[in-house]
Amino acid sequence: MTERKRNVQIKFYVTEEEACLLQQKIDDSGKSRREFFLQLASSGKIVRLDSLMSELKRQGNNLNQLTKVFNTYGDKPLYSKNAMESVSKILEEVVKTWRLLNQFLAVQSNTHLNTSRKKQKPQQN
Repeated sequence: MTERKRNVQIKFYVTEEEACLLQQKIDDSGKSRREFFLQLASSGKIVRLDSLMSELKRQGNNLNQLTKVFNTYGDKPLYSKNAMESVSKILEEVVKTWRLLNQFLAVQSNTHLNTSRKKQKPQQN
């Protein structure tokens, strides 16, 4: 008898709602459950919000420090020019980060809306 190539079984628990969502996505993909999860595991993208939050905190700390410098030395040309350039660079970073966050939230919102719509049954007249 030959040994299985894939000999490790992975199990996890989900809610009924999550199971329905997963099954719908598997059905929509046209793949078997195994193929679906293998493809998701090998090419799926996981977004780490903790790293995004750390970046936002870092940017907030930088802005606070620059604001303090600007408020303290703002009337002196040397400090005000450097402070304004730094604030401008950090604001660009903040805008980029917020755009990425908004894109992520939009995707999450659409996923949630699609899930909710699929659960609703059409009304019979």
